[in-house]
Formats: sequence, C-alpha cells, structure tokens
Amino acid sequence: MTKETFASMIDCRDRRTGIAKDEELLAKNEGFIVVYGESDDLMEFRGVIDDEIGAYNGTTAIILKTNNGYKVLSESSIEEINEPLRDYDLDLISGLEIESKFDDDGYTWTMNVAHGMPVAYFDILEDGEKFCKGIVISVDDVKNYLAELK
Repeated sequence: MTKETFASMIDCRDRRTGIAKDEELLAKNEGFIVVYGESDDLMEFRGVIDDEIGAYNGTTAIILKTNNGYKVLSESSIEEINEPLRDYDLDLISGLEIESKFDDDGYTWTMNVAHGMPVAYFDILEDGEKFCKGIVISVDDVKNYLAELK
C-alpha cells in the first residue's frame, strides 16, 4: 500500500470519528506516520508513532530516529532538554521537522513537513467543513532523509 492510498482511505473523515484502531494498526504495519491536528491544541501522531504533543496556536515537532524506533518531541521540549543526548538513546541530533499551523488557509489546522519530503495529504472535516489538512509520511522517506543528515 502507498501512503497516497492510505491517505485517500481516511480522507474526509469527520473529526469525531477519527482514525479507527484497525487503521492505526494498518498504518503502523505499512510503515506510515499519520499526523493531524485535534481540538485546539493537540498535534496527533498515529501509526509507527503513537503520541501527541501540545500545539496551542501551532508548533514544530521533531521526529527523531532512536535505537528503539522513532520518537516525536515538541520544539519546546527540545529546548528544555538539559541532560546529554545519550540519556535519550538518540543516534541523531537532527530530525525531521513537522510544522502545525493553527487557523491557516481555511483550515483550523494544517500540517507541513520541512525540506520538501514527499507526503500524502488528507482532510479531516468538522460538521462538513474543513478542520485539518493532515499528512501521511512513509518511514522509508524519513529514513532516507535522516541518512542524508549524517
């Protein structure tokens, strides 16, 4: 399955319905990271990463490759890290940046990836209106991008 096929499968889903557990598992098994905005202050990650970060008024998240998989950190949490990076079991200092914008381009939320990485877009609706422009990212693309940073 391609990221575009998966994105079309969840396109135009109502915010209250969300992504079903079996779809989250499918995304994980296919090697996809699904990113979207929720409520007025959350950036959600499903699939290979199952997490959320605070994103009030928008933020930048950083996806890092660790020795145990992938981890997402908020821009503010990276600034607060005082311990050595080895305590976080990271093998890279740099990561893939994903920006969430609040109240952007007719959507409550839009998600964008820095550096021109290929993504597939999907819409989440609320009461039939645009709520979020989410993205599906392939882990293979993330691996290639992070390898170029080394």
